[in-house]
Order: sequence, then structure tokens, then C-alpha cells
Amino acid sequence: MAEKIKRVGRGLPAVIVLGSAAVVTGLALYLVSRVSAAGAISLTAGANLVTYTGKDQYAGDAFASIIDRLVIAYHLDPETQEWEQVTTGTLMMYGEEYNITVSEDCIWTF
Repeated sequence: MAEKIKRVGRGLPAVIVLGSAAVVTGLALYLVSRVSAAGAISLTAGANLVTYTGKDQYAGDAFASIIDRLVIAYHLDPETQEWEQVTTGTLMMYGEEYNITVSEDCIWTF
């Protein structure tokens, strides 16, 4: 049985994935990691497409809880629609998209 997956941030709609089909109640379909709790996202080993829902802060601080498992992270520039590598000095902002690769399953708290 497939898991239910949510996308949150800026009042965006939930996406429910049922096997290979999905029901979308709003703007666009994104397959993303599960939201565990406010300020936490469950990441699986490998690449994870997520919407950042934490406070605006630098990546060095935002990734502190998973720094030992973090392989690489990219930020989707909302203007150019190009992926840019995240550095410790990257300012992570609420509602922006990130592709985060981790070495093992973990809970990212921010």
C-alpha cells in the first residue's frame, strides 16, 4: 500500500500519491518527502525534493541536524528555474524548493 505524501508551505495543496497515480487538489504535482512535524521533514537515502518550511536562515544552520548525512543540496532559483548548489552561506528561505541528497534515511529538523 502506498504512503500518503504531503507538500506544505505557503498554503499549497496536499498531494496524495496512491501507487503510481496521484490526486492533486491544486496547483501542481510534486513528489516530495513526507512531512513529519512542523519544522521537520523525513528524508530517505538518496535525492529528496522538498519545500523548505522553516524560518529564513543560512544553510549551515538549517542543515545542522543532518550535517553528518548530507551529501549535497541544490536550490531551485525561482527566477532562472536553474538548480544551484547550496553552500553554508546560502540563505534558505521559506517556501523555496531544494533537492537534498542524504546518505541514509533521517529526520531533518530546522
